[in-house]
Amino acid sequence: MGYSKYDRIFLDMWAEVVRYILIALGLIAAIVAYSSHVSHSLQKPQQSQKKGEIMNGEKATFAGGCFWCVEVPFVKVDGYVQW
Repeated sequence: MGYSKYDRIFLDMWAEVVRYILIALGLIAAIVAYSSHVSHSLQKPQQSQKKGEIMNGEKATFAGGCFWCVEVPFVKVDGYVQW
């Protein structure tokens, strides 16, 4: 015993509806995750340090080409201590 023609049409229709709902939910989840990431990365970090003061002696190491060409931009940055 199988489904009638109309039962099959009805089931196919609901299968399509469920598929579109799942796609929409997936897209909504992706948008929420992305917007949460973007809003978190755009938040301004709290600065509890005074200008020119190193926080906890943090150190950053950068690699570049010619030493003299790379040094100049970093010397102008607040918090620069030594090369």
